[in-house]
Amino acid sequence: MTAPLRTVPLRTATPDDHEALALLSAQAFTVSPAPFDPARRPYLVDDARRLVADADGRVVAHAAAWRFGQWFGGGRLSCAGVAGVAVAPEHRGSGLGTAIVTELLRTVRAQGDVVASLYPLNHRFYRSLGFGLSSVRRRDRIPTRELARTQPPGGRRDPGVTIRPTTLDDVPGIEQVLIRRARRGNGLLDHEPRHAARFAGIASASTYAWVAVDAVGTVRGYLLLQRATPVDPVEWFSVSVADLAADDVGTEAALWRLVGSDHPGARTAEACLPPGSLPRLAGEREIAPAEEFTLMSRLLDVERALLSRGWPADVDGSVLLDVVDPVLAGNGGPLRLTVRDGVPAVDRDPATDGAAPIGVDIATLTSLVTGYLDPATAAHAGLLAGATGQDVATLRRLLAGPAPHTVDFF
Repeated sequence: MTAPLRTVPLRTATPDDHEALALLSAQAFTVSPAPFDPARRPYLVDDARRLVADADGRVVAHAAAWRFGQWFGGGRLSCAGVAGVAVAPEHRGSGLGTAIVTELLRTVRAQGDVVASLYPLNHRFYRSLGFGLSSVRRRDRIPTRELARTQPPGGRRDPGVTIRPTTLDDVPGIEQVLIRRARRGNGLLDHEPRHAARFAGIASASTYAWVAVDAVGTVRGYLLLQRATPVDPVEWFSVSVADLAADDVGTEAALWRLVGSDHPGARTAEACLPPGSLPRLAGEREIAPAEEFTLMSRLLDVERALLSRGWPADVDGSVLLDVVDPVLAGNGGPLRLTVRDGVPAVDRDPATDGAAPIGVDIATLTSLVTGYLDPATAAHAGLLAGATGQDVATLRRLLAGPAPHTVDFF
């Protein structure tokens, strides 16, 4: 029988919980749970950013949060990457999932995070907690023979780099390449230094990693590639590009050619191809979708998020909002966002001068701020109560930018 919610306490996790958490996670997300192996499944998220619930002398619910930086408009927002949300089957439907995620959001906000992001298994559940659609992680399948002859538009350019296998000493340089890429887009992540090696593939025996370095040894590009048992019987192995980033188009082309060098052992490679990536700009029409995951996010601290996000330097504008957030106290209410020469200001006690504010819930505001939702589309859907045509035009100018996308899966 499901225990009443009030009898199921929440607490911070400890190392003694790790085996129970592995079993709970396996029960929620896998078909055939493997035996617990702390060496094979290290717990990289701080226990201070893990919550558990106990009932009947055992752990029955769990939620955790990675610490990332997530970039929007060229600005970095401190991000909680929510993961591992699981409730034992006999306690589902009791409100325990809502309680533990809500408490986790409060915890990470108190620790300084201003946005939370996750890959949802249940969109409706997370919408009820204020999450809105914010980005897409789409992977495509590309013929390796095409990648082997990748060139920048306009012809071959010598990038002036040397490509070599990655070492631990390269990890800080790799992170800088990823940050420079993130500044150019929306939705991409950076990583804590102690976890950067994991995301760079250095800590895994199942991956291959290369860097492109210039004449003075500065990392200018990075490729993380994984091989696995092929699905196609004519292949010797399958190839998956976990990440590829470069400071310039010549280096990007050289790294894609390295991926293509696995032809014909691998006939295709899977990779995340954001708009503007070379295989899309310069390749043939044989690119095919392989999988797609939607990211959801929610602003934990509206004021700090608006001040941390980047804004266009050549656009000025001001909008009056009335934010609705029933989950996180102090996050909702009226505010005026003003941007002048790319510098934002937020007034929490704005003078209205008789103007009616735009009514917007926290999920919709998050989708707007991340660049996922166009303001005109939001207004058409009735999600911007009272917005005028001028309001919509102002929001479109302020929030203009590339479509958000993500690479990391957490």
